[in-house]
Amino acid sequence: MTVVTFDRDMDSFSVTAKGHAEGDTDQVCAAISQSMYELAGYVLNEKAIDCIGIKLQPGDTEISWAGYREAEAAYMMTMIGLTQLALENPSYLEIRNNYGEKA
Repeated sequence: MTVVTFDRDMDSFSVTAKGHAEGDTDQVCAAISQSMYELAGYVLNEKAIDCIGIKLQPGDTEISWAGYREAEAAYMMTMIGLTQLALENPSYLEIRNNYGEKA
């Protein structure tokens, strides 16, 4: 199972993905990876966002950034997309908030 944690503190944001969905879940893993790589690309290339850090490793991804409107939009879009994926695939993907609670 992959656990994705969303964390926000005022104008600082982070998304962490840990683990790997086991079994016949190539499509779920690919969708998670795609979302994380898209977020990383946006964080690196959007001038209105300050990239704090990016770690893209199989089964261990962390992206942190700061900013305002554009930063919040990236956070919300990623959270909504991965939450929709988790609702369709609850055995393979779990979403948590910054308090460690299931979202």
